[in-house]
Amino acid sequence: MKREKIIGYGLLTVGVGVIMWTLVSSFVMIRGEGRAPSFFELDDIAVQDQEEAFENEMEKVMEEQLTAMLPSDTFPRMLNLGAWSILSFILIFGGSHLSGIGVKMIKE
Repeated sequence: MKREKIIGYGLLTVGVGVIMWTLVSSFVMIRGEGRAPSFFELDDIAVQDQEEAFENEMEKVMEEQLTAMLPSDTFPRMLNLGAWSILSFILIFGGSHLSGIGVKMIKE
């Protein structure tokens, strides 16, 4: 009986700790003091084929225009934030279940 209560308090503490760590990490990212973990990184894609000079020039112009409209790190950052959102949901969900199990063990 006493051992179950100790384990229950331990699970409750770990569950609340996981939830708090996730919330604090998300808050730091939202404030701009930290970045989302890098799950995805896109490397520069180089054209291997030697095409005509006109096509190469048009490609450079298009690349410059796209870079001016949408910075190159925008897509990976959106993917990383999406992945962090999913991971934080899983961590909070798991932490709440750990806490729930701990509370049940304490009550018994």
